[in-house]
Amino acid sequence: MINQILVVEDEAITALDLRFQLEDAGYKVFVADNAEDAYSICSKEEIDLVVADINIKGDVNGIEMAEKLSYDDIKIIFLSANPNNVDINLKNQEDPIYIKKPINITDFITILHENFD
Repeated sequence: MINQILVVEDEAITALDLRFQLEDAGYKVFVADNAEDAYSICSKEEIDLVVADINIKGDVNGIEMAEKLSYDDIKIIFLSANPNNVDINLKNQEDPIYIKKPINITDFITILHENFD
């Protein structure tokens, strides 16, 4: 069951919008815009799911960050506004879950329930 979600998104408006919508749906949500802050939050909180943009601030992209976090059994959903990025960048991921931006919260919640409940 998903209770705590970390949103890793470098576009502040997108991150806050998703945060507020997920909080309204009953989840506890944390936000980071780079991998280093994401690692820090994951080390302090019991994060069940990371929603990660593929392109984030810093030297580590969302896919590299997710690979490190997946060793901690944290579930990952990827975000991208560019579907071509997804096909290229997620080719080495095992059964990646990807959502295209802008995010439709109803579809997002459905994906959460179908994949993680």
